[in-house]
Amino acid sequence: MDVLAAIAFGGIVARALSAKNVTNPQKIVQYTISAGFVSVILLGCLYFALFYLGATSDAVAQGATNGGQIFSRYVNSLFGTAGTWIMAGIITLASLTTLVGVTSACGDYFSKFSTRFSYPFWIVFFTAMTTIISQYGLTKLLRVTIPALLLIYPMAIMLVVLQLVRNKLPSIRLSYYVTILVTVCFSLVDSLKNLDVLPEGLHQIMTHFPLYSQGLAWLVPALCTLVLSMIFGKTISK
Repeated sequence: MDVLAAIAFGGIVARALSAKNVTNPQKIVQYTISAGFVSVILLGCLYFALFYLGATSDAVAQGATNGGQIFSRYVNSLFGTAGTWIMAGIITLASLTTLVGVTSACGDYFSKFSTRFSYPFWIVFFTAMTTIISQYGLTKLLRVTIPALLLIYPMAIMLVVLQLVRNKLPSIRLSYYVTILVTVCFSLVDSLKNLDVLPEGLHQIMTHFPLYSQGLAWLVPALCTLVLSMIFGKTISK
């Protein structure tokens, strides 16, 4: 999810820099990388804390069905009701910044993608849709969103990897096409597995792939495909 958000927020950062009269492409890239580096460090610290919280929460969060319940019970056991209210305020503000950023990015993209509807229309549309969807609760949302994320996030990660090595690719189009195609195929398997609709025969075959049980069956094939595309790309270019 963070990779998907980063792809959307990257455009916002670039436009914000342009608004500050930073027009040099190299400077924009440099500042964007710096912002991303700081974000990685801070998010790494945050996730480490959440991992620790989840690993040590058995005594206070038995029967919890999602991370939100675990977190709220843990905070309540440590800081009481006052601490819970303070943490609720902090999370609300943090979620608000994410909501504003993602909504702005989506509105900007779709207003350019479809000129029939304006930027304000898309902002109102996405705000209304997220308000309606949020009423279903976190547990129900996770049942729907996790399979979708298992399908989408590998593509986002490989797009970032491809962009990082873009200058090293002999055939950019070949590398992008075949790498993303293989990534989609294997991430689809992980998504179907999460939905418990993966055919048993395919499941037995996939058990021989590394990291399949961890939901990362796409990783090794995608990286191998990228390497092979670079090798064949050199052959084609000759």
